[in-house]
Amino acid sequence: MMHTVHRIVQKLVTTLKTQYSLEEAQSIAWELFRHVTQKSRIQLLMEKEGVPDEQIEMLMQLVQKHLNEQVPIAYLTGEIVFGDLMLMIKPPILIPRSETESWCYELIERLEQFQNEPLRILDLCTGSGCIALALAHALPQAHITGIDIDPRAIALAEENRKKLDIKNCTFIESNLFEQLHGETFDLIVSNPPYIGEKELPSLAPSVRNFESPQALFAEDDGCAIINKIITQAPRHLHHNDKVAVNQVPQLLIEIGYTQGETIKAFMQHHNYVTIQLWKDYQGHNRVVCARVSADDAQKNTKS
Repeated sequence: MMHTVHRIVQKLVTTLKTQYSLEEAQSIAWELFRHVTQKSRIQLLMEKEGVPDEQIEMLMQLVQKHLNEQVPIAYLTGEIVFGDLMLMIKPPILIPRSETESWCYELIERLEQFQNEPLRILDLCTGSGCIALALAHALPQAHITGIDIDPRAIALAEENRKKLDIKNCTFIESNLFEQLHGETFDLIVSNPPYIGEKELPSLAPSVRNFESPQALFAEDDGCAIINKIITQAPRHLHHNDKVAVNQVPQLLIEIGYTQGETIKAFMQHHNYVTIQLWKDYQGHNRVVCARVSADDAQKNTKS
């Protein structure tokens, strides 16, 4: 019997549906097929030859490893698509989520008018480098600095930078702003740890057993690192007339969906202006963004 692509995808989906919805199962099946065959979905759909037995065996092994051991798909394939980029991913570095991809590319759309500007952007808690590299790829005249406290994350981000041949991005090992020595930027973005430790039991095994706790959890119900960034960021943001006139946020931080109002109030207490909450595709508050006050920005411009 000919093992067609369609037949094997159906078999994978049937197996995956024991733990996933039909849509999720189909998405996983096609992603594994793409990884094993190194062919796009369109190429696979046009494939007239049957699927070799060794590839079928590899596909079934990956599915069983995922279902039985809860190993994340991205760790099984060693790669993940983030917008226009194919990134390498290795355990235990945080796996980029679609929520992060969504706001990152919303920011890129808002920055299209700055494509020829030498913007300086800081990406805190860079992880795999996904945000920094997406910004650098979209804004060739800008320079992006990615920061992470974990040397394994910096090593992976640098691997991704070299693989993608992106020149306008630098990665530095640092505990937030410590190694920046007073440098200032036009924008600061971050996807920091924001899960409270009491939420650990509610996380999927694929998250709590494989991804770095350092990249997931923060004290003070998940707000500790976010609050540090908010407190320290004004010293590293300078005034940019064009950014200010076009009302582009200077500080954007991904947050837990229940944290929005608390963090918004914390920003107000620290004299931020134009504070907004961006929602994710599920309608949850996902990003808090704001500008530093004109006085604070002017201080940094003069210093």
